[in-house]
Amino acid sequence: MSKKINFSETLFDKIAEYILVTHASTNNYPTYSAIAELFQVSMDEARLYSFPVINRKGFKLYTDEELRNELQYQTSRTQRFMDTNNKLRKDRREHDRLPNMLEVMNEEMIKIMRSYEPVYKPSDANKTNWFKDFASPLHKVGGIQIGDWHINELIQIMGLNHFDIETASKMVRKLTDYAKFKFESLGITKVVVLAVGDFVNSDRRYDEKMHMATNRTKASFICFELIRAMLLDLANSFEQVLFVGVTGNESRVDEELGWDELMMTDNYDYSIYKQLGYHFENHSNIHVPEQDSYVEYVINVAGSWVLVTHGHQRTLSGGDVEKGVIQMVGKWAARGYNIDHIMFGHLHYSRAGDHFTRSASLPGANAYSNNALQLITKSAQMVHTFFENKDLFTERVDLNHLEGITPYPYNKDLEAYHAKSLLKTKPGTAIFQVRI
Repeated sequence: MSKKINFSETLFDKIAEYILVTHASTNNYPTYSAIAELFQVSMDEARLYSFPVINRKGFKLYTDEELRNELQYQTSRTQRFMDTNNKLRKDRREHDRLPNMLEVMNEEMIKIMRSYEPVYKPSDANKTNWFKDFASPLHKVGGIQIGDWHINELIQIMGLNHFDIETASKMVRKLTDYAKFKFESLGITKVVVLAVGDFVNSDRRYDEKMHMATNRTKASFICFELIRAMLLDLANSFEQVLFVGVTGNESRVDEELGWDELMMTDNYDYSIYKQLGYHFENHSNIHVPEQDSYVEYVINVAGSWVLVTHGHQRTLSGGDVEKGVIQMVGKWAARGYNIDHIMFGHLHYSRAGDHFTRSASLPGANAYSNNALQLITKSAQMVHTFFENKDLFTERVDLNHLEGITPYPYNKDLEAYHAKSLLKTKPGTAIFQVRI
């Protein structure tokens, strides 16, 4: 009680300072009689001056430190609510972007479709016999195995590989020209195009984002145009052209890889196939059927049962491809199909076996295959000849040398090369040269 206090000007300030300095930390406040004796005031005055200080929280009277603590608490609560709301809004935005993307994609598809001039007369020809024709024991049928085009990938490895959309267009023209030459020399009249997927490249990894010739929606339109040009070119030389295909893993729309039909059709490859089916719906000799599966598809060509799949199943990409082929043949045998040959891609490396054919890719070597996998890959696709006795002749078509090849036309406005690619179009000046 004898502690010296630095009193303020008023009696209330003095009593308040005494209570806060000496007793607030312990919440053990002095009695009114003690206040009255110390400050020589009456009990009523001691009660009057002490009561607001002792009960200051009820009156919302705080010290500076208490105000700072309360402010920090309220600010942290507000920030926590903001963080939660931001996360919810982000999730909602991501959820809403998919239908918006599909809407814009469909609008662009309609514009492109309407921009095409008719190149054929619509026909009411009955398509019910298409599969019967291809399943009958024909003399021979031509087959073109395409896939892993990764049409929007941009590759520039000095001295090793160059790939862009125009290069891909030349490759598709070269493949078609060779197939026409091959099939015409054999007197073939019917051709089936077997697509194994991954026509659009992934954009989930940073190196893929940095090496994009255009976005994936625009790339799907360009790919549609190139396959369309290919099919029309074939239709000018052959009586019937059939197109079937499955979806790949890199061309999926969603981040997660799934295996059921719903997720496998949430895929840019599927969109391309549906565009082709819509576009050639009334064509007299080009048919793109609606398939019952876009994961693994079975078709009978000249009497041979052919299984078309992308090839990213572990049984086919896990190392022992022969064992994987046997497992898949056994699985389909249980369903009543005696599979004669499996066609797939995925690993970007050509390989032809007795019961399978794995096609390479259009891009060929990129930074991942060259540096991470230490592989020497090249651009190639496959051409097949199916005979009625179930003979299958397979040929790898090299697509690396394109001198004198005229590219198929496509909408160049859909290209959107990165700035680093734009710099390559400008003349350079040598700063330092080493001469020998």
